[in-house]
Amino acid sequence: MTYLCRVKGLKKIALLGLMIVCVGLKAQVKNQNITDLLSLLETDVTVDESKKRLLANGFISKGAVGSKQENLFGMVDSIPVILTLRKTHKKGKVWGYELLWNNAETGWVKKRAYIDQLAKSINVINKQNPSFLLKTLPQYCIGKEADCFADGVAQYKYNWYFNNELVRIKEMDIKVTPTFQIAISITNSLMFAKLN
Repeated sequence: MTYLCRVKGLKKIALLGLMIVCVGLKAQVKNQNITDLLSLLETDVTVDESKKRLLANGFISKGAVGSKQENLFGMVDSIPVILTLRKTHKKGKVWGYELLWNNAETGWVKKRAYIDQLAKSINVINKQNPSFLLKTLPQYCIGKEADCFADGVAQYKYNWYFNNELVRIKEMDIKVTPTFQIAISITNSLMFAKLN
């Protein structure tokens, strides 16, 4: 019996320690405004330069470091997000970002209103490159939107394209992913073309 009490006591202490670490991590994370965050997401800069800027603005490293993708944890509009840096190689330059909101359980009406609000904010930043909306949501998807996105039937996506006089140089979009999460992608088209 004493042994069981000790084990239970150790489990409680371990759980308490884990909770303190999680609260500590969350306390380090600074809530971001999408307008301020987008100004930090520059491509064709070194990974170290990009990470230093993001860490100074309240993001924290999450997961493995050193692969062609690196993840950071943060908060946007009080919603947890994972920001993925896509890079040319381990210590290379950043060619793209994906910002993924952890809100798969949010209903469709709220999700669509939030995306539309994000698009308005981003349109102010991208004023010379207005967005266009691609949407497909068949009538039979109502009430089961998550399934329709997962099946690839539904689509809700704002796009922005940035061109110079010769080629497309950057793409940006907000969309609902197949896992029914909101994501913003930013891609340096010139760097991406060189990689493929």
